Amino acid sequence: MAVDGTDHDSPTLDQARRQLEHYGLGSDPQAVLVAVRLISAGARLGRATEVHFARYGLSTGRYRLLADLEDHDGEKSPSRLAADLGVSRATVTGLVDGLEQEGLVARRPSAEDGRGAVVVLTARGAQR
Repeated sequence: MAVDGTDHDSPTLDQARRQLEHYGLGSDPQAVLVAVRLISAGARLGRATEVHFARYGLSTGRYRLLADLEDHDGEKSPSRLAADLGVSRATVTGLVDGLEQEGLVARRPSAEDGRGAVVVLTARGAQR
């Protein structure tokens, strides 16, 4: 975003109108423009968040997983973490692998289902 508060990467309303007409799309140009600007703002926020958490040796995903565990008594199944964080099981596995190597979480057998495992927040992870 520019110093004057405008987003020079986003089209103007007139440009959005022309583009929609050119491609034969019957969408509301103002709604499309708002959506484009929200997507752009979300991307900038995501980058800023990654920079912020990197100062603490974390990614946004790692932070969200640790915070979710802390908010739920420090223990959760990988499938529940994936569902609650809105990511795949494979993503949770990667996050947990990295956090486990740093001693911030641990895996242990589930007390409810001996076949499954739960992810547990360690004391070191709770301090992070």
